[in-house]
Amino acid sequence: FSLRTGETVSGEQAEANPESWDDGFRGTEIIVNSGASGAGEAGAVVLDIPFEQVDMAPSTGYESDTEDAYAISGWYTYTGESNPPRAILAKEDVTVVLRTADGRHYSKLHILSYYKNNPDYDSEEFANLGTRVQLFPAQYYSFRFATQMTEGLRELN
Repeated sequence: FSLRTGETVSGEQAEANPESWDDGFRGTEIIVNSGASGAGEAGAVVLDIPFEQVDMAPSTGYESDTEDAYAISGWYTYTGESNPPRAILAKEDVTVVLRTADGRHYSKLHILSYYKNNPDYDSEEFANLGTRVQLFPAQYYSFRFATQMTEGLRELN
């Protein structure tokens, strides 16, 4: 995904232009275009702060993906057998601040849901595994983001 254009980037596009994507989604893993995951200069800082309250990108602390760990983690809770059972629930107050793959822009990102159609986690349809799989398949991220398009500025209003 390109945080600078707001568009999904295909594998062919990413191969032709390595800086064309900033973050990627595969299963519950979110990768950044740097380190072990890409040739770009992307980095991430995970903040336990609501999206609306993040006005400024940090000046330091950006992590890249490594062979042992991804820069972005801690954005969801796995419910196990509690209600709703075996669900990936996006945390409401976690915001990821990213430096883009070109190293010159900053974005803030909040995952809303891991399921198609951004379901109500409290609904009976979501709590029931059978209807959840049919109505709300997994690995369909819903998220909101804001990108500072002026190079080098860290303000994220």
